[in-house]
Amino acid sequence: AYTITGVFNAGNIFSVELSDASGSFASPIVIGTLVSTASGTITTPVPSGLPAGGAYRVRVVSSDPAVVGTDNGVDLSVVPAAGAPGSFGNG
Repeated sequence: AYTITGVFNAGNIFSVELSDASGSFASPIVIGTLVSTASGTITTPVPSGLPAGGAYRVRVVSSDPAVVGTDNGVDLSVVPAAGAPGSFGNG
């Protein structure tokens, strides 16, 4: 879930971004979006083909106004699972 502060304009898109395996958002992957002007929840899948790693982070950004939220504050691990492309766990 994410919480907003301030006013967001009609048509705003909140996007969930996933960092790389080392926690960098230099080239984030968008894993979910929601058109909204209010706080809420965005349910996202774990993308297939992610490299294993123990320092993934997520954050929410908005489009109108453009705001970059802080990351989740906890490293997330991606480990290969039998029969599944990847799963999240606290690192």
